[in-house]
Amino acid sequence: MTFWNKEVSPEKKLGTEVVMDGGKLDKAAYAKMAAAAVLPGYQFMAWKDAAGKVYTDQVEISADTDLHAVFREKAHISPNGNTIAANDFKIHLNSVKNGKFNNAEAVKRAKAEAYDAKGKDVTNLISVEGLNAVQREGTFPADFQVWRCFHNSKCYSDQCDPCCDRKDSLYTDL
Repeated sequence: MTFWNKEVSPEKKLGTEVVMDGGKLDKAAYAKMAAAAVLPGYQFMAWKDAAGKVYTDQVEISADTDLHAVFREKAHISPNGNTIAANDFKIHLNSVKNGKFNNAEAVKRAKAEAYDAKGKDVTNLISVEGLNAVQREGTFPADFQVWRCFHNSKCYSDQCDPCCDRKDSLYTDL
């Protein structure tokens, strides 16, 4: 696997890691390559191939692949590997007041994306809180969130909820 930062000019080769067919990228190697991916004013979000597939340290590798670093102004990679990222953006106050600006439009404008630890696109699960706070000109925080529900089949106690909500979120400005 070859890792690139194509967001800088000239594009920069960050390194190469050997992964056996059907294997996964070592967590330490993944972290090393992510740390090498730098774009001033932005945060590393994910590794993607030319087709846009996201690669994490939990994705099986089936061929020699070139991966490029993807950046956003704000990015959060949780300890379990889930990723959510977005850019700050500007909107016209009248768009909010007239109800023409909603969750889907905020996700689109912010170029928000979310992926689970195995690289599955879960962008459709993003919700945005804070849009109602925009009542006048100014800068307002927006909270981009992804709620995931994981079933815990080993839980037998009466106090244990078999479905635990987990929230990954990040704050951006609008």
